[in-house]
Formats: sequence, C-alpha cells, structure tokens
Amino acid sequence: MRRYVLHIITILLSAFAGTTQAQIVDTVCATGGPSNLGVPGSFGSTYDWQISTGAAIINGQGTNEVLVAWPTTSAIIDAWVIETSSDGCVGDTVFAQVYVAEPSTSNIQGPTDVCEGQYVEIQAFDSKNNGKFFWNNGDTTEVISFFASEDTTVYRVSLNELCEHDTVYHKVTVHPVPNLSSGTAPIIDTVGFNTTVGFNYLGTSYGTLDWYLNGTWLGTSPEMDVLFEQPGWNTLNVVATSGICSDTISHYLYVEDDLRIHIPSAFSPDGDGLNDTWDFDGLGFDEYDVAILDRYGRVVAQWDEWNPRSWDGTFQGSALPTGVYVYQVRVMTINNHIKEYQGTITLIR
Repeated sequence: MRRYVLHIITILLSAFAGTTQAQIVDTVCATGGPSNLGVPGSFGSTYDWQISTGAAIINGQGTNEVLVAWPTTSAIIDAWVIETSSDGCVGDTVFAQVYVAEPSTSNIQGPTDVCEGQYVEIQAFDSKNNGKFFWNNGDTTEVISFFASEDTTVYRVSLNELCEHDTVYHKVTVHPVPNLSSGTAPIIDTVGFNTTVGFNYLGTSYGTLDWYLNGTWLGTSPEMDVLFEQPGWNTLNVVATSGICSDTISHYLYVEDDLRIHIPSAFSPDGDGLNDTWDFDGLGFDEYDVAILDRYGRVVAQWDEWNPRSWDGTFQGSALPTGVYVYQVRVMTINNHIKEYQGTITLIR
C-alpha cells in the first residue's frame, strides 16, 4: 500500500484572529489507500478534526495527525482542524483541501487461446479514456493485431500523472493446427454409381478425426470405405481436431448416373421369330432417340420415346442387305445428364 503523508504547514492563529482561506495543499491517489493528514503539533494541545463527506477519519482524532480513508473516485475533500492549547485557549479554524485523483486503468479484451496462424485482435479500454497509454510494442492505438505463431504475452500501460501507472497483461496461448492430409490409392475424381472407394488419413497430428459425405457423418477411423450412391457431385470432408484447433480437407467426386444400357450387336430379320428386330433397352433414363445409318451415312431408321419402335432391317419398306450398320443412341438420364452411344450392328439374313 502506498502511503501519502500530508502536513498542512500553517501557524494556528489566536482566538481573535480571522479564519484562514482554504487551499489545495496536496494530492492523493484514489486507489492509494488511507494516508495521514496533519499539522505541526504543540505539547499538551488537542486537535478537533472535521472532514467532508466522501472521506473518513480512521484514527488519530485529538492529535495533530489523523489517518484518513479517501474516496475511490475523483473528489476535492475539505478538511479543517481546531487546536485547543493546554491552558484551554481555542485557536482559529484552519481549512485545507485535498485533491483525490482517480487513476486511469486498462482492461484488455481478446482471445486467450488461438490456433497457429490465426489472425488475432487485442483491444483495450481505458477507464478514463484520456489517450495516455502505450502497448508493449510502442503502439498507441486502441487495437493491436498479429498472426499467431507462438505463445505471446502483451501488456498495456495507462499513464497517470498523479497516480502510479497501471499495467495490465494479456497472454495468448497458441495451439498447433493438425497436419491434415488424406487420399485414395489411386487418386480418382469420378466413380461409378453404387461404388465403394477406400480413403485413408495421411496426417500425423490429431486428437479426433471425423469423416462426412455430403454433410452426413460417416465415422472416425483413419481408414474409411465410402459407398457412393448419390449421382452427381459428392463432397467428402475429413475434419481433424487437436485441442481447440481443427482443419478440414475436402474431396470432390463425381458419381455417374445409375444407367444400364443393353445394345445388341447383331440381329437376323428372317421371320423365324428369333432376333427378328433390333432395339435397345435399359434403366435409368427417361428420354432417348435412336438413328441407324448405312455405310454411306444414310439414315435408314430413326425413332424416339415419343414414337417408339424397333428396326426390322428395312428402309422405306424394302429389305436391306446383310452387312454392317451403325447405331447412334442418345439418352437423357433421370438426373438430366445426356449420354451418347455409338457402335455397329451386323444385319444377318
């Protein structure tokens, strides 16, 4: 506790003299705790002290020095004392004023635990906001910032002219980020519908591990077999967590439609009831169109889902000869993806 000893240096006048004028004789700090207030003493004299509201005399009443508890906020305190000598003579009332100064204090706000590489902002507030302060790096701004690389302690000093300077500390603990890596063997970006792909975590530092496929949690094993049954783009996320820090790596894979097409390579339109026409069939599509071309590129047959049919090996009612023809098939899947197929058909008579 810092003590301030204050003596009002004045000569007590006789009972017939005028009252002295009050003046500020010293300054104490509101956070400094009690301190002494006194006048020069005379042997055998007693002293009657009075003090204004906000302060209180703790002890020493009757003596030439009293211990005073000062207010904890800024104030001007009036004090007065009357001396009575040993022979009963009463002196003048002596007035004085004491200025109680309230110091400026700092309060730091900001994270105490961050991840390595994280952008950190530390902000401070001063109780009196008088702008007289500085950070440990010399800055005089309200906010300082940095990218966390190691444990760091910052401090800020509020400057007080009448009281001791106030220093406040703030420690930022930096935690490592997991070393995240994962992959497949071999690396792929397109998979077939209803296909299982094996993934493995290749990182070296983590506390917990979580796998998610399109937002659905799959498990925590370092090795994960993933079944892809949603056509289109799929997102596989791997989240590694170590303490308060985590990192995510994502794989984007395209899952092909559940499309099954059967296209015959030959037929024999000879009227025996076996393979007399050519057509294709399958699952997973809504729309389609078909064209059959001869070796000269002439379209000899054509149809779609609005005019379904099969090819009987004729063109404009006339039977075409044995030979190799070309088919062109285009389908629209139920997920609105277009697939095209082209190949040869052998017509046998």
